[in-house]
Amino acid sequence: MARSALALLSGGLDSTVALWWAREQDYNSLAALAFTYGSREEDVSVQCSANIAAKAGIPIEVIELSALRRIAAGSSALVDREKVLPRGLAVPDEEGTAAVWVPARNRVMLWTAAAYAEARGEGRDLIVGFDEEEARTFPDNSRRFVDNVNKALEDAVFRRTVRVVAPLIDMSKSEIVSLGARIGAPMELSSSCYQPRGFRGDRPVHCGTCQSCVLRRQGFLDAGVPDPTIYES
Repeated sequence: MARSALALLSGGLDSTVALWWAREQDYNSLAALAFTYGSREEDVSVQCSANIAAKAGIPIEVIELSALRRIAAGSSALVDREKVLPRGLAVPDEEGTAAVWVPARNRVMLWTAAAYAEARGEGRDLIVGFDEEEARTFPDNSRRFVDNVNKALEDAVFRRTVRVVAPLIDMSKSEIVSLGARIGAPMELSSSCYQPRGFRGDRPVHCGTCQSCVLRRQGFLDAGVPDPTIYES
């Protein structure tokens, strides 16, 4: 049966490369979905998602998760601007993860995306940018998480036509960068920063010091790929 794909775009490096991977597969249609929930970087990340979708020539829809916005308020440094973001960590640790953890975020997003896909009445793969490196500290990026979601989707979706596909699940950041370079993903349009500084043209400006910026920079360095990212410092 012919299938369509729905790429979940965060505006970040991983979801951008996952989308470009999906463009090379034999899908009969491809679209993108982005979410807002009050995170401090979402003005930039949503615009990045729109720019990346436009570059891919596909439609994108943005869905506000208002319930998650209320739940996460005061819980995560990504939402609560009075909390301190982790900085300068070359390797993610439990403390850094806890600071930016948004309760059940990926589960909420995937369930919402599954409902969105089912409502459109055809087989859909939900393309996500989960990877091996982040799964070390973020359990909702792991293969186990994806397998459990897909098992639950067998009963959650009436016609059992929706599944999560994570093409980067066994890759490190440097391997993702290498793949992105090989398939021509517009990584320069993506934003990994927890506190981005706006745009220069259509390229986001990264702070260069938060945990996510450090990991992004290291990924390009380890891959031996020229880093197109604009860093403030």
